[in-house]
Amino acid sequence: IAGRVIDEQGRARPGAEITLFERAPEGAESGLAALLFSEVVEGAHADGRGDFLITGLKPGSYRLLVAGGSALDVEIRADVVTELVVEAAGERD
Repeated sequence: IAGRVIDEQGRARPGAEITLFERAPEGAESGLAALLFSEVVEGAHADGRGDFLITGLKPGSYRLLVAGGSALDVEIRADVVTELVVEAAGERD
């Protein structure tokens, strides 16, 4: 997954903390309970331009969280590069 974290004005969020969770299987609990019991797969921090890269993921369903910002559901398919722009609410670090 390659992406960029931006604020509401479209400015880069350098150093934003990104956490990637494996999503619970279909039919499992939803909402906060599902997140609490999800496994953290990877973490990253955005660079000085707000860009981040997470590699080595197996195909599957994931939830990407940005500290102080948004949550996105991401579907990873074999041999496909996923690119995202994530808007993170709140004040800049």
